[in-house]
Amino acid sequence: MSSKAPAHADAALDREAWTHLRCAETEDHRGAAIVSLDQPSPPESWRWAGPSWHEFASNPGASKIVEVVVGARDPAAMARRWSEVLGTEAPVDDRIAISAGALRFVRAPVDVIVECRLEGSASAPVASTICGTRFRVSKA
Repeated sequence: MSSKAPAHADAALDREAWTHLRCAETEDHRGAAIVSLDQPSPPESWRWAGPSWHEFASNPGASKIVEVVVGARDPAAMARRWSEVLGTEAPVDDRIAISAGALRFVRAPVDVIVECRLEGSASAPVASTICGTRFRVSKA
């Protein structure tokens, strides 16, 4: 993985690469720690979930992150900064295209992940809120 921001830690193991960005490098950092961007290869080898995480995965229905909606006090500024950090094309309408998905930034009183939209094999749309973040799974 590469980014235009200096990383706190940037490493590669035999089957995993990751970058840890210091919160001050991404945007206003009140209340934040780090952002970790992990890329296991193959994806099911994600070591940070522990050796037996597959035993506890009860629903393989969600297969792809389609969009992450980030609330921000200044969505345009945060979208520009994340675009720089991630090394992507400039945001359009406060939205950054990433692979087959996107980061979308919306106005909010605090900087927070508002929603995560996923696609998968769900026969009907499923939604749940966990720790204030809305997760929605729809059929691919």
